[in-house]
Amino acid sequence: MNWNQFCDKLISTIGAQEGGLTHQRIVEEYNKIKPLPRNYKASVNDPWCAIYASAVWHQWGNGWFPYECSCSKMLEIAKAAAKFWPAGATNGHEGWLMFYDWERDGSPDHVGYIKDVDKRLGRVRTIEGNYSNQVKERYIPLADYRIYGFVELQYEESEVTRAKEWATKNRIILGDGTADSWTKPITREQLAVILARYHQAT
Repeated sequence: MNWNQFCDKLISTIGAQEGGLTHQRIVEEYNKIKPLPRNYKASVNDPWCAIYASAVWHQWGNGWFPYECSCSKMLEIAKAAAKFWPAGATNGHEGWLMFYDWERDGSPDHVGYIKDVDKRLGRVRTIEGNYSNQVKERYIPLADYRIYGFVELQYEESEVTRAKEWATKNRIILGDGTADSWTKPITREQLAVILARYHQAT
């Protein structure tokens, strides 16, 4: 499953309330992970941000993932696999995990999936479980001191992704640095520039 498909699945869970049917199914999905991390069977009474992150990946993701019900244990796995990026080393990437340190004590307290990174506005948007006792989107400044770091995840490439990467690499479409620049309309003048760049590249 590519990122766009996986993101659609995450979006479908937004609004799920703690103790509700979707939350119960998230916990049930987590408990299907084999081997079950630390042989601990989760319940609806547990803090569930890491449970959510693990469960949705187990259901819809593919490839490596640091399955855990604990943020700190999840990061231990990621660091051992060389998949962890500390805050300041990168701004993260859509589809990655982002960890928070609310208490600023050097220990991660919360985790969510990055939906998109907007460098122009200097903010990141996430989808998180157990945010105000529900699955919810969050906007947070990239420079926020509570961002602890990121864990890199891999997704299958879609044809659209490959096309966008090719157009960017060959400087045919450069965008304006915003998260939604690919979906914005263009003028005929901009189209002429794109066609001229395409002619030069080919």
